[in-house]
Amino acid sequence: MNWAFFIICLWAGTAVLPAMASEPAESAYCLALASAHENPRLVPRGILSCVLENHPELRSSRLVQKQAAAQVGYAGQRPNPELDGRVGLAALGGQEAANALEVSLLHRWELGGRRSARVARAQAELNLAAADVRKREETAAVQTLLALHRLRQLEEEKAILADTVTTFEKQLAALGGRPALTPEQQVSHSIFVLAKEEAELREASLLAEKERLIRRLQFWMGSAMPYSHAWLPSEPSRWPELATGSPAQAEPAALRGAAAVSGLAQAELGLARAEAWPDLKFGPFLERTDAVSGRAYSLGIQLSLTLPVFNQNGGGRAAAQAGVDRAESDAGIARAERESERSSAVAQYQKMVGRLGQSRWKRESGGRQETLERLFARGLISIPLVIEAHRQLLELQKTFHELELQALEAIYQIQVLDGKLPEAFL
Repeated sequence: MNWAFFIICLWAGTAVLPAMASEPAESAYCLALASAHENPRLVPRGILSCVLENHPELRSSRLVQKQAAAQVGYAGQRPNPELDGRVGLAALGGQEAANALEVSLLHRWELGGRRSARVARAQAELNLAAADVRKREETAAVQTLLALHRLRQLEEEKAILADTVTTFEKQLAALGGRPALTPEQQVSHSIFVLAKEEAELREASLLAEKERLIRRLQFWMGSAMPYSHAWLPSEPSRWPELATGSPAQAEPAALRGAAAVSGLAQAELGLARAEAWPDLKFGPFLERTDAVSGRAYSLGIQLSLTLPVFNQNGGGRAAAQAGVDRAESDAGIARAERESERSSAVAQYQKMVGRLGQSRWKRESGGRQETLERLFARGLISIPLVIEAHRQLLELQKTFHELELQALEAIYQIQVLDGKLPEAFL
């Protein structure tokens, strides 16, 4: 009973302690919450870290990588020995019968390096799973950063819309305070009502988009972290300069994946070549014969070998060689595509940044609405001109933000193609 209790406790310790050790001491979500109190500027980085830790697709990919790592050990296992036994009757010296017992212990030897080829294939599959994890990390980082910057833009657009609605409400209150309205003033009142409703509908659309982005980020983080302005990253002010032909600092996930596929094809070819070799079974055998006249023993070595007479896996080797050729071709295409995409992204980035620098939106947007109100109150501009000016202001801000998002997406794509996780303007 004491030995059974000791064995049960030993098994429980080996099963539970590794699981406890694998739990993280502190998640990125806790880091984001702590940063909100100490330094709100660190919250966007905490959100990005939290997404990279808890994104559903990333968690699934990491489990696939863990499974592939276990497959490496499985592929390196040696085959178990085979115990073979036979019992029968034997005729000795005419009518004399005897009992015959034969036992053999065979070890299977995989010739041609088949075990090493299996390990190489499993390792190549592990490299492919690691490249997939990296690719999903890059995608999740870009999506998170663009979502956070879009939230910042929505807050700015919502502020402009709120000022526009306030302006229209002031004009409606001024017209409504008069004892009687002339026909022209009645038309003006109706125009302001329609313009105000249009601005409110735009504001409702912005709020719906904001809510979608918040829910999406919370889903990626795996937590209902309450939204606050601390989520918002800093506005891009100084855009970095990039060289068109800058070499990659590290391989991006696309090139890692292409290299992993090429390695897997090479491993498949090695395994196909190894499978052309036969299996050798070798081991001792013991035979005992019991008869009336006495007992006899036989001891020797048993050998079994598969004869590669009908095929030497020529079809499998040809198919594997075709896979190697295709993988090497795809790897070359991936490298050329990476260079082309980076050059295109740099050109687009420089064009967008140059256009953003020439825009007068940030320099002249402040105080425009107050100026319009004063001019309209003095009767210097008409109602259609006031409404059109507000619409142009909103459209200019929308276009500016679209261009800004394109520039951000370009710089993030360049960082990804340079083998880095994007993190600019956080």
